[in-house]
Amino acid sequence: MKKNLRKILPISILVMISVLALSACQSKTTSPIITTSTTSNYEAGNQQPIDVLSVQGPLPPINPGGPNVEITLKNISTEPVVSLTAVFTNLGPRNIDINFEVGPVNPLSPGASITDTQTLIDGGFSNNVLYPLTIEGTLQSGATFSYIEEIEIVETPN
Repeated sequence: MKKNLRKILPISILVMISVLALSACQSKTTSPIITTSTTSNYEAGNQQPIDVLSVQGPLPPINPGGPNVEITLKNISTEPVVSLTAVFTNLGPRNIDINFEVGPVNPLSPGASITDTQTLIDGGFSNNVLYPLTIEGTLQSGATFSYIEEIEIVETPN
């Protein structure tokens, strides 16, 4: 029994190392806007309910306290959104929340988009850099969603 164990143990370790090495070598493709993590109870085919259409800045007028940024989101779910917030977590010394004006009385309908402009007080950004944007909200049914997308802030044309 001990002789068999001595033969099997090294082979088992070698197999586990080979499996780990092969799994680390698998290639992955990504697109410019990537969902990096998800904690949601939204269950419509595992698709996130909000799509980031654009994030642009800096917008005039130039503000010495921080740049103005415009963000446009679209409801791609089949249900109205009654609460919606986007949070920049890496543009300055603190999180920058953008609370969109939606609610039970004025929900964001399926297929509709919403735009908001925010001054990023003490914030800053560079073009061609991806930043984490947390998107949080509630659907009319009460289902909540929260996930992070990597976005690029695109410079506005002059």
